[in-house]
Amino acid sequence: MSGGTHQVTLPRPAFKPRLGSALLSRGIVTTWLSLIVLIPAILLVTTGVLQSGFGITAPNDALDAVFQRYAALKLIIHTLVLLGGLGAAFILNLLPAARLQWSRDSQSLSATITLKNNLLHWALVGISLLLLATILLYSVVENFQIIAR
Repeated sequence: MSGGTHQVTLPRPAFKPRLGSALLSRGIVTTWLSLIVLIPAILLVTTGVLQSGFGITAPNDALDAVFQRYAALKLIIHTLVLLGGLGAAFILNLLPAARLQWSRDSQSLSATITLKNNLLHWALVGISLLLLATILLYSVVENFQIIAR
């Protein structure tokens, strides 16, 4: 018997995570997808605020010129695309940032909301809600009329 040390070899894990699952677990794909679906709302709100609030019409005129030249691009400011993108960004970022657990006893139903410390996801949730609120507020104010009686 020698006084040397014995090396123990551990078995390799049966599952090797793929690159895609590692990216999804880190939220990189969710973040980029959220940013992509927020682009139409960001374009619309930014040009609208610059024109209505500050009197700067050049970005809105440029956007109109692009839509006149490439009519197919008008699809990106369609209501379903705008609201669907905002909803998708909200849900895609809320799911990894918060967790809801339910438990039921014989006489009660309990819920626990856990908010995770993920600043990027919460920022994207906030941006999507801010854009939605801006679009809804604009639609109400723009279409509001005082009716004389």
